[in-house]
Amino acid sequence: MKHHIFSTALLAVAFTSTAYAVDDPNFGAQSLRGEIGTKGVFLTIPYDEVRYGNGDNKAYIKPEEYKMMYSDSIGGKVTCPAIKGPGLKGLNYHQFKNGIECSWKSRPGSNAEIITFTLMPGGDTGKSPKHYRGKNKVVTWKGIINDANGQGAVTKSYKTTLSLDMFDYRNGNSHKAFVFKKNHKVKLGDFTSTKGSIRDFICDFNGQKINVLKDHAPVGQFGKKGVKCTYMLKQNGKDPHYYGEVVFK
Repeated sequence: MKHHIFSTALLAVAFTSTAYAVDDPNFGAQSLRGEIGTKGVFLTIPYDEVRYGNGDNKAYIKPEEYKMMYSDSIGGKVTCPAIKGPGLKGLNYHQFKNGIECSWKSRPGSNAEIITFTLMPGGDTGKSPKHYRGKNKVVTWKGIINDANGQGAVTKSYKTTLSLDMFDYRNGNSHKAFVFKKNHKVKLGDFTSTKGSIRDFICDFNGQKINVLKDHAPVGQFGKKGVKCTYMLKQNGKDPHYYGEVVFK
């Protein structure tokens, strides 16, 4: 009987970078905007728009210095999970297009008024990026994937890589944006399989899962170095005989 084995070794390999810079894409200034319920108060959050091209060929970066902007005073507290916490935040194109959920609480306590609302694309703010340091370069994250026999036992391990654009806003990885460009693929190196091939190589970029063996829109990790991925080995017409995990760093 064949065993489906899930690799529990999340292999994080040292971060390296190439010595060359990439051409800076065009930067724009965009925002997410929405009304807090029917209070007549509008909330705006500015973003730097990284424009690689038209359509979905974009990514959105919010450095820590960009704060929530209110059209009027309202009191209470607004929370938006997508931008909660310190450091740089960001959104992939479709995440930005679909907007983010926020909530307003009038005061502490269980009897406070709570309003849930959505911020949607609010248009160009007319401002150029204030905090981008212009130290954009290509970085290479490395990971290890395994080959396995028909019984799911690992027979050999191989180094694989992902190449990403890094946008540097401040010192520390929590202030950098890493973008995996449109239609870029995982580089399998010398990987070969004695049983079938790799299928469904899925990586989670900022909550958006993509197959890094297929075409895709740009996706990023914002304020976070590394990405976790899963893959399977499968022969045509048969069930997968091996499931693996890898962390690229």
